Amino acid sequence: MKACIAKQIREHEFPDRKFILDSYTHDLDTLLNVSGLKPTLNDATANNPDLDINWSIIKDRTVDARYEHTIGEIRAKDLIEAIHDKTNGLLQWLKKQW
Repeated sequence: MKACIAKQIREHEFPDRKFILDSYTHDLDTLLNVSGLKPTLNDATANNPDLDINWSIIKDRTVDARYEHTIGEIRAKDLIEAIHDKTNGLLQWLKKQW
């Protein structure tokens, strides 16, 4: 998502302060808004139930979640699969956007 945000900034441009501050987050909903991808993802998940499931697994993760040691193996594998699934993973979808 941050690659999509960076693509919006032109060389020698001085971006809006709020835009920059909102970009310095790991909150996925905020990054979706700043990147302009939220409507596109909403359309994609409405038309692709598998992507919708994967997004629902990913969307509520926080930056602090990486320090949780109680996530469990199954949940961790589900998260990795939701991101990296070659057909309906979030990373695959994001690559098409940038």
